[in-house]
Amino acid sequence: MRHWVSIYYFKLSDEALGAKLVCLGWIRVSV
Repeated sequence: MRHWVSIYYFKLSDEALGAKLVCLGWIRVSV
């Protein structure tokens, strides 16, 4: 069970990191 939780958390953090990169990219393009 703990293994699945770690995978789920890693997936969430990975998606959050991707979202941050996309936001930074948009800010860089708009500026």
